[in-house]
Amino acid sequence: MKVLRELFVFLMFLLTVTSYRILGLFSYPGKSHLDLIIPVMKQLAANGHNITVVSPTSLSTPQERYTDLSFQEAIPLRQEVYTTNEMNCIQSRIWTSYLDLFIKDNLIDAYCKAAYESDALQKLLHSEEDFDLVITEMFNSDCILAVNKKYKAPVIGMATSIMMPWHPARFGVPDNPSYLPTLFLDYSNRMKFFERVENTLVSLTHKFWFIMRQIKDDEIGAKYMNEFIEVASRFANNASLLLVNSHYSLNGPRALTPNVIEIGGAHIGKPKRLPMMQ
Repeated sequence: MKVLRELFVFLMFLLTVTSYRILGLFSYPGKSHLDLIIPVMKQLAANGHNITVVSPTSLSTPQERYTDLSFQEAIPLRQEVYTTNEMNCIQSRIWTSYLDLFIKDNLIDAYCKAAYESDALQKLLHSEEDFDLVITEMFNSDCILAVNKKYKAPVIGMATSIMMPWHPARFGVPDNPSYLPTLFLDYSNRMKFFERVENTLVSLTHKFWFIMRQIKDDEIGAKYMNEFIEVASRFANNASLLLVNSHYSLNGPRALTPNVIEIGGAHIGKPKRLPMMQ
Protein backbone atom coordinates (compact mmCIF):
# COMPACT_ATOMS: atom_id res chain seq x y z
CA MET A 1 0.00 0.00 0.00
CA LYS A 2 2.83 2.39 0.82
CA VAL A 3 4.38 1.82 -2.61
CA LEU A 4 1.03 2.41 -4.33
CA ARG A 5 0.49 5.62 -2.35
CA GLU A 6 3.93 6.92 -3.28
CA LEU A 7 3.34 6.00 -6.92
CA PHE A 8 0.00 7.84 -6.87
CA VAL A 9 1.63 11.00 -5.43
CA PHE A 10 4.38 10.80 -8.08
CA LEU A 11 1.81 10.55 -10.88
CA MET A 12 -0.10 13.51 -9.47
CA PHE A 13 3.05 15.63 -9.72
CA LEU A 14 3.49 14.56 -13.34
CA LEU A 15 -0.04 15.66 -14.15
CA THR A 16 0.36 19.06 -12.48
CA VAL A 17 0.82 21.89 -14.99
CA THR A 18 0.74 25.65 -14.72
CA SER A 19 -1.67 26.84 -17.39
CA TYR A 20 -3.25 30.28 -17.26
CA ARG A 21 -6.30 31.77 -18.95
CA ILE A 22 -4.97 34.94 -20.56
CA LEU A 23 -6.99 37.71 -22.19
CA GLY A 24 -5.31 39.92 -24.78
CA LEU A 25 -6.88 43.36 -25.30
CA PHE A 26 -5.58 45.23 -28.33
CA SER A 27 -7.62 48.04 -29.88
CA TYR A 28 -5.06 49.89 -32.01
CA PRO A 29 -5.25 48.66 -35.63
CA GLY A 30 -1.59 49.19 -36.52
CA LYS A 31 -0.12 46.33 -38.55
CA SER A 32 3.41 46.97 -37.28
CA HIS A 33 2.12 46.80 -33.70
CA LEU A 34 0.27 43.55 -34.24
CA ASP A 35 3.32 42.05 -35.96
CA LEU A 36 4.94 41.96 -32.51
CA ILE A 37 1.85 41.31 -30.40
CA ILE A 38 0.39 38.31 -32.22
CA PRO A 39 3.60 36.19 -32.28
CA VAL A 40 3.99 36.73 -28.52
CA MET A 41 0.39 35.66 -27.89
CA LYS A 42 0.80 32.65 -30.20
CA GLN A 43 3.90 31.57 -28.31
CA LEU A 44 2.04 31.77 -24.99
CA ALA A 45 -0.59 29.44 -26.47
CA ALA A 46 2.14 27.13 -27.75
CA ASN A 47 3.54 27.05 -24.20
CA GLY A 48 0.26 25.62 -22.91
CA HIS A 49 -1.74 28.67 -21.83
CA ASN A 50 -5.32 29.30 -22.95
CA ILE A 51 -5.30 32.54 -24.92
CA THR A 52 -8.24 34.73 -25.93
CA VAL A 53 -7.32 37.72 -28.08
CA VAL A 54 -9.57 40.71 -28.79
CA SER A 55 -7.99 42.62 -31.68
CA PRO A 56 -8.58 44.06 -35.16
CA THR A 57 -6.97 41.03 -36.80
CA SER A 58 -7.21 37.24 -36.80
CA LEU A 59 -4.91 34.30 -37.39
CA SER A 60 -4.69 33.05 -40.95
CA THR A 61 -4.31 29.51 -39.56
CA PRO A 62 -6.18 28.51 -36.37
CA GLN A 63 -4.01 27.44 -33.44
CA GLU A 64 -4.78 25.18 -30.51
CA ARG A 65 -5.52 27.04 -27.24
CA TYR A 66 -5.80 30.34 -29.15
CA THR A 67 -9.24 31.96 -29.53
CA ASP A 68 -9.68 34.90 -31.90
CA LEU A 69 -12.27 37.56 -31.08
CA SER A 70 -11.67 39.84 -34.03
CA PHE A 71 -13.38 43.15 -34.82
CA GLN A 72 -11.49 43.69 -38.08
CA GLU A 73 -14.76 44.37 -39.92
CA ALA A 74 -15.15 47.54 -37.82
CA ILE A 75 -11.58 48.87 -38.12
CA PRO A 76 -9.31 48.23 -41.11
CA LEU A 77 -5.65 47.69 -40.36
CA ARG A 78 -3.55 50.83 -40.71
CA GLN A 79 -0.28 50.86 -42.61
CA GLU A 80 0.59 54.50 -42.16
CA VAL A 81 2.69 56.40 -44.66
CA TYR A 82 3.51 60.03 -44.00
CA THR A 83 3.98 62.24 -47.04
CA THR A 84 6.41 64.88 -45.89
CA ASN A 85 8.34 65.53 -49.11
CA GLU A 86 6.08 68.51 -49.78
CA MET A 87 7.04 70.06 -46.43
CA ASN A 88 10.23 71.82 -45.44
CA CYS A 89 12.27 70.33 -42.60
CA ILE A 90 10.70 72.61 -39.98
CA GLN A 91 7.11 71.79 -41.03
CA SER A 92 7.90 68.08 -41.13
CA ARG A 93 9.42 68.16 -37.64
CA ILE A 94 6.48 70.06 -36.16
CA TRP A 95 4.03 67.64 -37.79
CA THR A 96 5.70 64.38 -36.73
CA SER A 97 7.38 65.35 -33.45
CA TYR A 98 4.93 67.81 -31.90
CA LEU A 99 1.44 67.49 -33.36
CA ASP A 100 1.11 63.84 -34.35
CA LEU A 101 -0.68 62.67 -31.19
CA PHE A 102 -2.93 65.76 -30.99
CA ILE A 103 -4.04 65.23 -34.59
CA LYS A 104 -4.88 61.55 -33.94
CA ASP A 105 -6.94 62.18 -30.82
CA ASN A 106 -10.33 61.72 -32.52
CA LEU A 107 -9.10 58.61 -34.33
CA ILE A 108 -8.08 57.08 -31.01
CA ASP A 109 -11.63 57.68 -29.70
CA ALA A 110 -13.05 55.99 -32.81
CA TYR A 111 -10.85 52.88 -32.43
CA CYS A 112 -11.83 52.47 -28.80
CA LYS A 113 -15.55 52.90 -29.37
CA ALA A 114 -15.47 50.50 -32.34
CA ALA A 115 -13.81 47.86 -30.15
CA TYR A 116 -16.41 48.22 -27.38
CA GLU A 117 -19.33 48.15 -29.81
CA SER A 118 -18.03 45.14 -31.75
CA ASP A 119 -19.90 41.86 -31.59
CA ALA A 120 -16.68 40.11 -30.53
CA LEU A 121 -16.15 42.15 -27.37
CA GLN A 122 -19.84 42.31 -26.47
CA LYS A 123 -20.04 38.53 -26.77
CA LEU A 124 -17.10 38.18 -24.40
CA LEU A 125 -18.50 40.65 -21.86
CA HIS A 126 -21.82 38.80 -21.76
CA SER A 127 -20.20 35.39 -21.34
CA GLU A 128 -19.24 33.62 -18.12
CA GLU A 129 -15.59 33.49 -19.21
CA ASP A 130 -13.02 34.35 -16.56
CA PHE A 131 -9.29 35.13 -16.83
CA ASP A 132 -6.19 34.93 -14.67
CA LEU A 133 -4.25 37.62 -16.52
CA VAL A 134 -4.81 40.51 -18.95
CA ILE A 135 -2.21 41.58 -21.52
CA THR A 136 -2.76 44.86 -23.35
CA GLU A 137 -0.81 47.23 -25.57
CA MET A 138 0.13 50.41 -23.73
CA PHE A 139 0.39 52.78 -26.66
CA ASN A 140 -1.59 55.99 -27.04
CA SER A 141 -4.67 54.89 -25.11
CA ASP A 142 -5.66 52.63 -22.21
CA CYS A 143 -9.34 52.89 -23.03
CA ILE A 144 -10.04 49.21 -23.69
CA LEU A 145 -8.50 48.25 -20.33
CA ALA A 146 -11.77 49.22 -18.64
CA VAL A 147 -12.92 45.73 -19.71
CA ASN A 148 -10.86 44.43 -16.78
CA LYS A 149 -13.57 45.75 -14.44
CA LYS A 150 -15.29 42.42 -15.16
CA TYR A 151 -12.25 40.22 -14.41
CA LYS A 152 -10.10 42.26 -12.01
CA ALA A 153 -7.04 40.34 -13.20
CA PRO A 154 -3.38 41.40 -12.97
CA VAL A 155 -2.32 43.47 -15.99
CA ILE A 156 0.78 43.19 -18.17
CA GLY A 157 1.46 45.97 -20.67
CA MET A 158 3.24 45.68 -24.01
CA ALA A 159 5.06 48.56 -25.68
CA THR A 160 5.57 47.84 -29.37
CA SER A 161 8.19 50.59 -29.58
CA ILE A 162 10.67 51.92 -27.07
CA MET A 163 9.00 53.34 -23.97
CA MET A 164 6.53 56.17 -24.57
CA PRO A 165 7.05 59.41 -22.57
CA TRP A 166 4.34 58.42 -20.04
CA HIS A 167 5.65 54.89 -19.34
CA PRO A 168 8.58 55.66 -16.97
CA ALA A 169 6.45 57.33 -14.29
CA ARG A 170 3.94 54.48 -14.43
CA PHE A 171 6.59 51.82 -13.77
CA GLY A 172 9.02 53.80 -11.62
CA VAL A 173 11.74 54.00 -14.29
CA PRO A 174 14.26 56.88 -14.09
CA ASP A 175 13.49 59.43 -16.81
CA ASN A 176 15.92 62.31 -17.33
CA PRO A 177 15.40 64.22 -20.61
CA SER A 178 18.91 65.65 -20.45
CA TYR A 179 20.32 62.36 -21.71
CA LEU A 180 17.33 60.08 -22.46
CA PRO A 181 15.86 61.02 -25.86
CA THR A 182 12.11 60.89 -26.32
CA LEU A 183 10.63 58.52 -28.87
CA PHE A 184 9.37 61.46 -30.94
CA LEU A 185 12.79 62.93 -31.73
CA ASP A 186 15.80 61.57 -33.55
CA TYR A 187 18.43 62.39 -30.95
CA SER A 188 20.93 60.06 -29.31
CA ASN A 189 21.88 60.18 -25.64
CA ARG A 190 24.61 62.71 -26.51
CA MET A 191 22.61 65.90 -27.03
CA LYS A 192 23.79 69.47 -27.25
CA PHE A 193 22.21 72.07 -24.98
CA PHE A 194 19.39 73.20 -27.30
CA GLU A 195 18.69 69.61 -28.29
CA ARG A 196 18.21 68.83 -24.60
CA VAL A 197 15.86 71.79 -24.31
CA GLU A 198 13.80 70.57 -27.27
CA ASN A 199 13.85 67.02 -25.96
CA THR A 200 12.51 68.23 -22.59
CA LEU A 201 9.78 70.37 -24.16
CA VAL A 202 8.58 67.61 -26.49
CA SER A 203 8.57 65.06 -23.66
CA LEU A 204 6.61 67.35 -21.32
CA THR A 205 4.15 68.23 -24.11
CA HIS A 206 3.36 64.58 -24.76
CA LYS A 207 3.09 63.77 -21.05
CA PHE A 208 0.54 66.57 -20.72
CA TRP A 209 -1.32 65.24 -23.77
CA PHE A 210 -1.51 61.78 -22.19
CA ILE A 211 -2.94 63.18 -18.95
CA MET A 212 -5.77 64.65 -21.05
CA ARG A 213 -5.99 61.37 -22.98
CA GLN A 214 -6.49 59.37 -19.80
CA ILE A 215 -9.43 61.56 -18.84
CA LYS A 216 -11.09 60.74 -22.19
CA ASP A 217 -10.21 57.05 -21.86
CA ASP A 218 -11.88 56.92 -18.45
CA GLU A 219 -14.99 58.64 -19.80
CA ILE A 220 -15.33 56.16 -22.68
CA GLY A 221 -14.55 53.15 -20.50
CA ALA A 222 -17.01 54.28 -17.83
CA LYS A 223 -19.74 54.67 -20.44
CA TYR A 224 -19.39 51.12 -21.77
CA MET A 225 -18.62 49.41 -18.46
CA ASN A 226 -21.20 51.29 -16.34
CA GLU A 227 -18.50 52.65 -14.06
CA PHE A 228 -18.31 56.16 -12.64
CA ILE A 229 -14.68 56.29 -11.56
CA GLU A 230 -11.35 56.14 -13.39
CA VAL A 231 -11.74 52.52 -14.42
CA ALA A 232 -9.30 52.40 -17.37
CA SER A 233 -6.47 54.42 -15.83
CA ARG A 234 -6.88 52.62 -12.51
CA PHE A 235 -5.90 49.29 -14.04
CA ALA A 236 -3.27 50.84 -16.33
CA ASN A 237 -1.52 52.75 -13.55
CA ASN A 238 -1.36 49.59 -11.43
CA ALA A 239 -0.02 47.28 -14.13
CA SER A 240 2.42 44.67 -12.85
CA LEU A 241 4.82 44.44 -15.79
CA LEU A 242 5.80 46.16 -19.04
CA LEU A 243 7.27 44.26 -22.00
CA VAL A 244 9.15 46.68 -24.26
CA ASN A 245 10.12 46.19 -27.89
CA SER A 246 13.63 47.54 -27.39
CA HIS A 247 17.14 46.26 -26.76
CA TYR A 248 20.10 48.04 -25.24
CA SER A 249 22.36 47.02 -28.13
CA LEU A 250 20.20 49.00 -30.55
CA ASN A 251 18.41 51.62 -28.45
CA GLY A 252 21.17 52.29 -25.96
CA PRO A 253 21.43 51.32 -22.29
CA ARG A 254 19.21 52.89 -19.66
CA ALA A 255 18.30 52.12 -16.08
CA LEU A 256 15.22 49.90 -15.83
CA THR A 257 13.26 48.63 -12.88
CA PRO A 258 12.64 44.85 -12.51
CA ASN A 259 9.05 45.28 -13.74
CA VAL A 260 10.21 46.48 -17.18
CA ILE A 261 11.63 43.82 -19.49
CA GLU A 262 13.10 44.38 -22.95
CA ILE A 263 11.81 41.85 -25.52
CA GLY A 264 13.18 43.41 -28.70
CA GLY A 265 13.06 40.89 -31.54
CA ALA A 266 10.57 38.57 -29.82
CA HIS A 267 8.51 38.44 -33.04
CA ILE A 268 11.42 37.25 -35.19
CA GLY A 269 11.14 33.57 -36.04
CA LYS A 270 13.91 31.08 -36.63
CA PRO A 271 15.92 31.89 -39.76
CA LYS A 272 15.35 29.69 -42.76
CA ARG A 273 18.22 28.04 -44.59
CA LEU A 274 19.24 29.90 -47.73
CA PRO A 275 18.57 28.05 -51.00
CA MET A 276 21.54 26.27 -52.56
CA MET A 277 23.10 28.06 -55.52
CA GLN A 278 22.56 26.41 -58.87
